[in-house]
Amino acid sequence: MKNVIQYVLQEKKVIDGYADIIGPYEPDRITYDDVYQAFLEEKKIWKKDSGRMYAHNIISFHRDEKVNPEECMEIARKFCDQFFSGHQSLIAV
Repeated sequence: MKNVIQYVLQEKKVIDGYADIIGPYEPDRITYDDVYQAFLEEKKIWKKDSGRMYAHNIISFHRDEKVNPEECMEIARKFCDQFFSGHQSLIAV
């Protein structure tokens, strides 16, 4: 799980200001280590710290589709609300 979080939050991949956490998360900044620790702590609270630890989903668009970063974030939030309601999610554009 830590490797996937680190991959998703690569500085060269994420547009500045376009990363977000849905669910419990207290640190001021979104860093892969803080996200990993927060997700792991939540899993321990609910005794879900073994077995399947995460799902990694990618939403992509054809290069001809005119979608801006704000729209991508909104689509990602709606996706998480619909398919992962009640679970922590990391979103990055």
